[in-house]
This record gives sequence, structure tokens and C-alpha cells, in this order.
Amino acid sequence: YQDGKALTGSQTIQGVKYFFNTDGTLKTGWVRDGSNRRYYAGKTLVVGWKDMETSGNHTTYYFTGEGLLVTGKWLEVEGKWYYFHPDGTLARSTIIDGYEVDENGVRKTS
Repeated sequence: YQDGKALTGSQTIQGVKYFFNTDGTLKTGWVRDGSNRRYYAGKTLVVGWKDMETSGNHTTYYFTGEGLLVTGKWLEVEGKWYYFHPDGTLARSTIIDGYEVDENGVRKTS
């Protein structure tokens, strides 16, 4: 609440971005932020790695320090390269841009 009114839409509180429904309740789970997506586990904005079970499928995502979903690109994390599909899922056991990606999603060096 601010000035006695429920907060709605995008709000930054103590440096963390939150999204509120029109009735003032906090949105959780997947939240669209313009052309980006974020994920809230309860009140916590997810950053870093996030494993999920969706329709019986195990999927892995990566969120930047600002909580934005990484999509459609290679990303170096702790010295290892990973590719994230346009929907944000981690590529595994495949070939992307001529590089072999192992079952853990790590790009092989040779």
C-alpha cells in the first residue's frame, strides 16, 4: 500500500521489481515485463538457475542478476558456455551453431 491505496502494476520496492494485479495482490510464477519474462517463487524474484517440471518435462532456465529470463543466445556462466532456446529453456544433448552441447547443457570445447 502507498498512501492508503493498493499498489498495482510494476513497482520497485527496496531495489527489487515486483508486479501487482489490479486488485493489489502480488503476482507470482511467470510474469511478463515488456518483452522480457521474470519468475517469482512466492515473493522471491528468481535469479540464476531455476529447474522446473512442466507437463512432466524437466526444464532448466537461467535468470540474470536483474531477474530477466535469458532467451535465444549463448551465455557464459562460471567459465562454461550454455545455449538457451528462444523460449528460455536450456539446450541439452544437441548441436547449436556447430557446437556440441552435452546432456548437462554445457558446450563441449572440441
